Amino acid sequence: MTYTVKVRAILGDISKLNQHYDVIVNAANKYLIPGGGVDGALNRVAGPELKRAMADAKENKDIETGSAVATLAYNLDADYVIHAVGPRFNDNRPEESEYFLKKAYEGIAREVEQIRKQNYHENKIQVAVPVLSAGIYRYPLTLALKHGVEALINSSNYDMGGSDLAVLYDFVIFDDGRNPEQASLNLDIANDIIRKVIAEHGAKK
Repeated sequence: MTYTVKVRAILGDISKLNQHYDVIVNAANKYLIPGGGVDGALNRVAGPELKRAMADAKENKDIETGSAVATLAYNLDADYVIHAVGPRFNDNRPEESEYFLKKAYEGIAREVEQIRKQNYHENKIQVAVPVLSAGIYRYPLTLALKHGVEALINSSNYDMGGSDLAVLYDFVIFDDGRNPEQASLNLDIANDIIRKVIAEHGAKK
């Protein structure tokens, strides 16, 4: 892939963001059956059509850990949802967990580029993405974010200041408004991780 991206972190509830996104990423399971967390929240807002679309996608594509597949977004404030399946974190096999997590983000990048080319005539699009596997799958949050950012920018040409931006990824750090101080701290940590990954990526070029 040769498209150019930027990555940043924002605070919010990915199912109720205060702007329109072209694509929202869902933290799905390999059965594409709506569950809890991000998956459940997005399905509640999207309505029953999303559940049916997920079932159809499962019938038409082999979905395993590390996979990603796109559907329409229905009642969400977005055009598409990419359902990505992250791994359960394995303390005894962290390298395996990293491999499947990065594979899921690489799948997201492929689906995003396909959507962009087919529907946005090569123009810039915005993507809201959660930190995959950091909830009930027990992947340490900071490590999951680091690996996610690495995978996205290594699947593209990261924009180091050019003008031909193609995709803006917003990592959504959950904030329900109940603890603004903690949310602000989490955002600072997330943006620090992103800056470090970008700096390392630039140093390798």
